[in-house]
Parts: sequence; C-alpha cells; structure tokens
Amino acid sequence: MNENSNNFLNDELLGMIPDVDILSSLANSEQTLSQLAGVFFPFQTNDSKGFADSEEELPDLYSRYRVLVEQIPAIVFMSFLDRGISEAYISPQIETMLGFTQAEWLEDPIRWFEQLHEEDKIRWSIEAAQMFLSGEPLRSTYRVKARNGHFISFHCEAKMVRRKDGRPWFIHGVAFDVTELKHKENELSDALTALRKSEKMQRNIFEFAPDTMVIVNRQGKIESVNSQIKKMFGYEAKEVLGKDVLELVPERYRNSHIGHQSNFMKNPHLREMGGGLELLRGEKMELNSLPTSF
Repeated sequence: MNENSNNFLNDELLGMIPDVDILSSLANSEQTLSQLAGVFFPFQTNDSKGFADSEEELPDLYSRYRVLVEQIPAIVFMSFLDRGISEAYISPQIETMLGFTQAEWLEDPIRWFEQLHEEDKIRWSIEAAQMFLSGEPLRSTYRVKARNGHFISFHCEAKMVRRKDGRPWFIHGVAFDVTELKHKENELSDALTALRKSEKMQRNIFEFAPDTMVIVNRQGKIESVNSQIKKMFGYEAKEVLGKDVLELVPERYRNSHIGHQSNFMKNPHLREMGGGLELLRGEKMELNSLPTSF
C-alpha cells in the first residue's frame, strides 16, 4: 500500500472535507461526491488496524456511490452548513426532472429557494430551521418550478450530519417526484368534496320532504327516518330506529305487507313497493291509523 493510500485511510472517513470552492465548477462537485462516498461506504476489512491487505482490495468508493446515486429515480443533494447553505452536490436527475443542468443548478447557491413555489417558501424556511435546531430529519413536500414554468411536486427527505465535535457539517437528502400522486390526491379530494355536497343535498331532501321517509335494511329494520315521522305517526325518530317497519303497519295489514316487502327485495329498484295496490292505513302511536303508501 502506498503512502497516499495510508494517509487517506488514516484521515478517518468522517473527518473534515477539504476546504475547496465546491460551487466553482461541476468537477469540484464531483470531487465532493467522491469524498462523500467515503462517509456512506466505510471500508470493510479484516485487518485489526482497519486497513485492507492490498491496494486492489480498496473499493472504488466514488464509482460505487455514483452508480447508486445515478440509478435512483430521484434527485440526491448535499449542502454544506459551515460555509452558508450552499449546494455542494446535486445528482444528474436534476436536468431530467427540472430542466437545469448540474452546473447551472450549482452555480447559483440560492436557486433552490428561488424555484420554490411562493406558497411553500415560508414553510420550507420554518421546517429547515427546525431540522437545523433539533437535528430531526426533514420530511415534507414542496412544489418546485421547472425551467419550462411547470411546477413539480417533490417529497423531500433530508438529514443533518454533524462533525465529531457536534457542530453542524452538512445536510444530505433525496427528493422524489410525486407530482402525479399529488394530482391523484387532489382529484380524490375534489371527488370527496363533491360526494359530501351530494350527500348533504340528499340528506336535506330526505329530512325536509313533506312526507314521512323511512329507510329500512333487508331485514326490514328501520335505519333512518325524517322529521315527519313525529307529525304523521307521533313517534320521535329515536323511538323507531332499529325496530321493525311492521310496527308502523296496522296488524291487519302486516301479513300482506310482508309479502309485498319480500317481492320488492327480490328485485330492488326505485319504485313504490305498493305501487298499483290499494292504500293501507299506517299505525299511529295513539293506535289510530292514516292512509299510507309504502
């Protein structure tokens, strides 16, 4: 093993990244990626000193990390904290997803913030500050403006890495394109809103209809009634819920009603169950009856 390899290994994988101007060029950005690989792919050795037996056994950390990063269908990023929030590395997917080359993105240290949707900027500032102060990972979704003017929704996962002495060092993370998912969520939300409006309208029609309306299940048990039940039958709604609808039918009509109900359930569709039949008289609470059509 040559002297340079020993020096590199003895520098400790979590030590300080050399002080270079990361933003000056894409080449420097790739140098950062190479060094960052050493953080996430520590050497696996059998030597008690932590060294590999031969130089050939040293893994090509840069190649391994780069292959991993470039295969992920997401944007991988890294930003230093000890020299301002400046982008140190951005993966090539930035161009596919947002239309900016790596060099274009890295040359402007505030491009990320500039491309954020105006409504998301304050939230990002607050959530990023919470990550810096607490050390807790950031998990959130932001809208980012692409070069073509369209907004892409990204779910971001970022984590702060500290130096050995506890000082903040850099953040690294990944951003997944969830635009289509957000569109589906919005469509579902709109559909649910429309459904609630429809249900409310139907409920109002049901509740304020001039006639008594009774909803029963297949067993003939009352599941819902409107407010007219009190006026027409003398019952409070809570008094009849869960009871057999036959309690609203005079005893002398119950056998025939059971037959009508059975026939209706064999082919349930919107129609009067007793359509074409003579009116029966509904049973009122005070044991009186009134003409009723079911």
